[in-house]
Amino acid sequence: MPPKGRGKGKQKRHRSVTPPVAPSPQHDRATVESDEEQQTHETVDIEVQTKDEAATTPAMKKTRPVPLTLQPEQEQALADWYKENEFLYNFRMADYKNKEKRQRIMKEKAQQFGISAEQLTIWLKSIRDRAGKITKKQPSGSGAQPLTDRDKWVLDNFGYIQNYMRRVAEGKRKKGG
Repeated sequence: MPPKGRGKGKQKRHRSVTPPVAPSPQHDRATVESDEEQQTHETVDIEVQTKDEAATTPAMKKTRPVPLTLQPEQEQALADWYKENEFLYNFRMADYKNKEKRQRIMKEKAQQFGISAEQLTIWLKSIRDRAGKITKKQPSGSGAQPLTDRDKWVLDNFGYIQNYMRRVAEGKRKKGG
């Protein structure tokens, strides 16, 4: 028997019950009462929508922001700017909790580059995540993976951020968001 929620895709489910028989005059009173208690059922066809079909419906589709492509000089300038503005990543600073200030600074910098603040925030989060992945301690015996040129750049320009990361044990992570 397959696990719950794992069907064969789009299926029609049939539910059928024999219709009740009209009582004949020969039945005694108990038989008539039991016949009246029966509910009338018809054969019903129900179309079931699979998970894949539900995900592709236009109403439920989530739009992704336009990917941000920056020139190497712009990326370097952003890396330097981010390092100078420590309150953007150092959660121990008082201004880190000042969300208005952080958003205002991000918006100003994004306008200088002609991009949206959301794109800049996503780019910085992506770089922070990548730096965290590169600096993460690997299990014993896994062997060292060679770093790409991009990974080396991220490590050189954002390696300092590992001191400001809160690492969460794998068993403690929230699943699904």
